[in-house]
Amino acid sequence: MKKQLYTIYFVLLLLLLGNIQSVSATHMMGADIFYTWISGTTYNVTVSFYRDCAGSQAPNNIQIVVKSASCNF
Repeated sequence: MKKQLYTIYFVLLLLLLGNIQSVSATHMMGADIFYTWISGTTYNVTVSFYRDCAGSQAPNNIQIVVKSASCNF
């Protein structure tokens, strides 16, 4: 019985490996976000975006959403 299961698993593995196609990612590689407090609730936010030049395009703009963890603002 075990030998039959191993044979089935081996055949399934071969079928899966035989269907592998080339894949590539089209997402950003990373980003750094820095902020500096100016005064009150005013901050200066700087975002550095890292990508592979052969991959996806850099965004023209980004949206930053800030919410309070305790007050839901």
